[in-house]
Amino acid sequence: MNGGLGTYAWCGDLERELGYQIGGPPTDFVAGLDRDTLVVENRPATACRFSLLPPESCLSEVHFEATVKAEGPSNTAVAFMAIARLGTVLQIGSDFLRIGDRIDFRRSVDLTRFHHIGLHHRRGLLQVQIDGETVIRNHVFKSEAPLASWNRLDPISGRSHWGQIGEVGRSYWKQVSYQVTNRSQPEFGWSWNASSGTWPDDYQRRRLIQIHANVPFQEPWPDNGYSSWLTLPDGRIFFVDYTNCSDRPSTSHLVGAYLTFEDLA
Repeated sequence: MNGGLGTYAWCGDLERELGYQIGGPPTDFVAGLDRDTLVVENRPATACRFSLLPPESCLSEVHFEATVKAEGPSNTAVAFMAIARLGTVLQIGSDFLRIGDRIDFRRSVDLTRFHHIGLHHRRGLLQVQIDGETVIRNHVFKSEAPLASWNRLDPISGRSHWGQIGEVGRSYWKQVSYQVTNRSQPEFGWSWNASSGTWPDDYQRRRLIQIHANVPFQEPWPDNGYSSWLTLPDGRIFFVDYTNCSDRPSTSHLVGAYLTFEDLA
């Protein structure tokens, strides 16, 4: 899961299903699958974002691409694509693309219709492409940007992720792909297409059930875990762990729950 969002039960095969799975929205969000498009509605106090495995370092080669369009006020970012370690955030508005706040890294584009957008990094050169044409070039230096704390939504540059930015507008996503080639760690590749009828975080939706929440954006320092479980003679599963959700600072309490196989179905 994306940090300490609470305690979850996982159903799967440890021998066959090890490996990174895409993280879903870390807080409330408004979005839906409309035939072959994921539609994200920007509203206050929401954040529809999907997390990817960060590159090993700023020396990794990265290919991050999406087919997307945006609706919203002029010169207002409504969506983004970000690569951790590089500190790179591509802001997407209805009429522009921009890296950071520099004027020379802004390009006027009609993004009220779908375009294929690519972020490509290799050997310190970052290129932003629109429909295969490079429109922005930037150098990435070897001083790595820090990763974001797991219990905060910001800074956006601290994660490899994509989705909503801001409180107004709407974005439409047809396809997203992400490929990382590292120097020593294994390669990582992922691709998703809305026409499949599944969400980007489909694995989590199918394999995880939340037993109790401990939302980082409501608790200053959420703490939970060290859970234990036992299958009872009647087939139920008894579960216990601790949490500090809604407790006074430096205090916590135990949580117990009974689960059945129907709960996990």
